[in-house]
Amino acid sequence: IRDAMRVMLVFSPRYYWPFVSEGDNYLVPQALVYLGAALRKAGHEVSIYDCMPLQMGWRSLEHAMREEDPDVVCVGENHALYAHEAMRVIEMAKDVIPRAKRVVGGAHFTNLFNKYMAEHPIDFVVCAEGEDTLCGLVEEIGQAKPDYSTVAGIVYRESDDLDSPLLKTPARHLIEDLDELAMPAYDLVPMDR
Repeated sequence: IRDAMRVMLVFSPRYYWPFVSEGDNYLVPQALVYLGAALRKAGHEVSIYDCMPLQMGWRSLEHAMREEDPDVVCVGENHALYAHEAMRVIEMAKDVIPRAKRVVGGAHFTNLFNKYMAEHPIDFVVCAEGEDTLCGLVEEIGQAKPDYSTVAGIVYRESDDLDSPLLKTPARHLIEDLDELAMPAYDLVPMDR
């Protein structure tokens, strides 16, 4: 296994709702700071791009991808409204860093993985709770000969072909003791905004 994988977590640029403006307060993307903390605790290099408070658009995100050159790009979404933007991140990652694995998560993609994997170059869907699952997946990606069937709670393709059959591993057990989770990686997001 490689010493550490470089993982880029993205909360995509998006259109503003009528009651949200660029000068507004932003909510901390709780999923990403928890996932970032879990990955960091597992020994990986993690960056989080919370594009809205960073005032980062698509060109800036593309530049960041090129600069970071991550091994894994992750984007999640719980709202159908912004699934299109998450898929734009996936498409961008395929174009900019084709060697990187592309991972989606969140309730929306957990429930609609068939639709999105049929239409977009997603390598993996992390289903339900992501902390342990994403860490296990990233560890497996780093193996010389990965066996994704050993990672509970994911959906993946049998091969790199978009038409390849999808394989779903058994669901991962929920984390029983939430106190075991690492403190959220608030230092990786612009808390001042």
